[in-house]
Amino acid sequence: MITKIRLYNLQQLLFLNDNPIYSLREKDIIRYKKIFTTQLKNHYILECIKMLKTQNFSIAINDTVDKMEIIGGNILIKDILPEEIYFDNLRSIKKLNIMFADQILTLDGKNLLTLKEILGKRFKKFFSPNRSLIEKSWKIIEDCILDNNEVIKRRISIEARNKIGTSFAHNLKGTILTKMNSDSEPINNGFIFGKKKLYNDIILVYGKNYNLGSNNIVLEHYIMVNNPDDLFMGLKKCLGCFLDETSTIGPLERIHKQSNCLVNLRIEDVYFLENYLHSHAIIIHETDSYIVPDIIQSHIESNIWHEHNFIIEPLLFKQDDIRLNIFESNMQKSTQNCIEKYVKKEKFNKNLSIEKLNVINYKLIQQLGEQIFVYIDGSVINNGTENIDGIAGLHFYDKDHKLIDEFYVNIEHWISPSKAEVTSFIIALIIVHNISNVEIITDNEFIFNYFNDIICKTEIYNTRKLLKTHNNIYIWALIRQFIDLNEIIIPKITKIKAHDDDLYHNFLDQQIKGRYSDRNRVFLVNFNFFQLDKIEYMLTWNNIIIEKPIRRFIRYYNEILNLEKFFNLRRNRKYTIDSVEWAITFEFLKENENFLQTNFHTTKLLRYKIKNLIEEILTVEQRKLINFDIYKDWKCPVCERKKETFGYVWLCYSNRKRMRNIIYYSIICLIEKIKEYDIYTFYETKIIDLFINESFGEVKVDNNKLTFVDIIKGLFPKLLADFLRQEIKMTKVHIFETGVKFLDFVFDSTHKIWVDRCDLQKDKEKV
Repeated sequence: MITKIRLYNLQQLLFLNDNPIYSLREKDIIRYKKIFTTQLKNHYILECIKMLKTQNFSIAINDTVDKMEIIGGNILIKDILPEEIYFDNLRSIKKLNIMFADQILTLDGKNLLTLKEILGKRFKKFFSPNRSLIEKSWKIIEDCILDNNEVIKRRISIEARNKIGTSFAHNLKGTILTKMNSDSEPINNGFIFGKKKLYNDIILVYGKNYNLGSNNIVLEHYIMVNNPDDLFMGLKKCLGCFLDETSTIGPLERIHKQSNCLVNLRIEDVYFLENYLHSHAIIIHETDSYIVPDIIQSHIESNIWHEHNFIIEPLLFKQDDIRLNIFESNMQKSTQNCIEKYVKKEKFNKNLSIEKLNVINYKLIQQLGEQIFVYIDGSVINNGTENIDGIAGLHFYDKDHKLIDEFYVNIEHWISPSKAEVTSFIIALIIVHNISNVEIITDNEFIFNYFNDIICKTEIYNTRKLLKTHNNIYIWALIRQFIDLNEIIIPKITKIKAHDDDLYHNFLDQQIKGRYSDRNRVFLVNFNFFQLDKIEYMLTWNNIIIEKPIRRFIRYYNEILNLEKFFNLRRNRKYTIDSVEWAITFEFLKENENFLQTNFHTTKLLRYKIKNLIEEILTVEQRKLINFDIYKDWKCPVCERKKETFGYVWLCYSNRKRMRNIIYYSIICLIEKIKEYDIYTFYETKIIDLFINESFGEVKVDNNKLTFVDIIKGLFPKLLADFLRQEIKMTKVHIFETGVKFLDFVFDSTHKIWVDRCDLQKDKEKV
């Protein structure tokens, strides 16, 4: 609740139309912080939103949650103004309380209102007598929206019209039409106007209050002498016209006043032209006429005709606040069955998945309470690769184990064997939600145990506990909600051994694997997680809901980001090509240390391996970066001939023989490790030839190809890994063990060269 209050306060401060988590963009946050510097300094909520946006995270909000949406128009004024103009004038826009384009336009959406007309709206919040800043900002807004060729008529530009569109207004958009009543006092120079029925038409008549009765009013008629689109209204006393009703009105109280044209109107049809407490009309004595400034006749008449239409046809009137229809929408939701409620409708496949699920449900109902067996299973291929794919399957049998129907579903996003299994399970629960005497058979022990735990435990689960689920957070939250709300008849769950002698389950497993090559009858089912009551907000990444534990995902995400930054360093540009088996390299760097234990020896070795990988060991050239004055003339401490870079440590003439021996014995180590498994047949000469023919068998520095210097750094060649995988047919685990053993041998052997070199360097520094 505290967080929601803070979000509401932030929404009000920034003048947003909905939840700040939705509305704010990264560049908008920077602009808002410049405008509201004091209020947004070290603002915790805003900084959290900024962090989400910078990392491509967003929040999906549950359908049942108040989205903090301010309803009142279709197009935001922010969307029709240039961004710079909007943010430069945000304070004035906020004072005027104009959020939607409808608020500043006429009801037909074609013309722009004047500042005076906007200040007369119901939604105004600006009462300060100093209007200079507001007027200046309004002039800038007018220049952006008005058509340059029709400024006098206040027509909006084509660009703005295309964004806004045209439609019939369903209410007066905050316009105040002040009607007269029997208690109204006549105002000095104040004008009124009213609707007059003439034959079968309704016309508007302008004038002054001549005589006020209880049910009607006598109006002293004035005619209009201005263009309807002018920024003022010119009124001149009528000298007599066809509307004159002087002869039929009878005796009046104000008989002392001479008038050539009087019109009788019903009091409920008469309105004040201006503020009924004060008039700004300017009298022109020479012509006995008046000018009312800052009022546009066409705008006034448009408001009257819209109100008249709403009175005649009440069904045309609609409130902007659609939350008035909440009761109806809730009634519609209550009539949905479990399938339609929890399976999301798709836009392009004509809801074939929902239709199929309903068909199966109907077939099972026709069993009339007889025993039903549901076999469920999931399958994943190419696990751990970019080509991973998964399918879940369900077979439905009657009491005699005759197949009733089958259903196969494709797994999308966060594909894993556990998700394939739990997807088949939740679909089974949804299909048999209203059917008794059902037994679900699975070979997944986790589903069996976890579902029974949910049934047996009576403790209340909050959002924090639900989000701590190991995997498939929202699927298990839906299953828990089924049980808590009694939306399903709980079936019997039976656990069988995986790949045992159960004919029906083995048949299902066989059918699922066959669907990878035939997707014609494989459906796509997306669950409607927005129906969850306990989880109001769901974290998404690139618009994909994160179904894994959030902390674990963020940790993995940061690790990948950091790895990507490392890959993109200029020194690693040749490794961006697919030339390194990174999985073996990272396994080699781990140093076989337990997760919950550490010691100084392994930490020291790991530190040296990392420095070795990024070429940051303390060579002479590296020391020159630290203290150039001392080491500027120093050379390699072994040969004293050339500059000592990382590559030259191994290329040094004095180490050539040792390096040749290291390459030879590292090949022998690789061969001996393969032989230890005693299950692989291979030719040793092929491995030797691979090192001879490929660049990774040479001790040299190459900016384009992998060499033995890169192996010293801890990089395992992908060509060598592919040879072990394809030629020798080694398993993934054995390739990892062999690769790490090979890199460990190279590391230990070359580390001795480095230690001997450091001893020489120390002796030189002592001298």
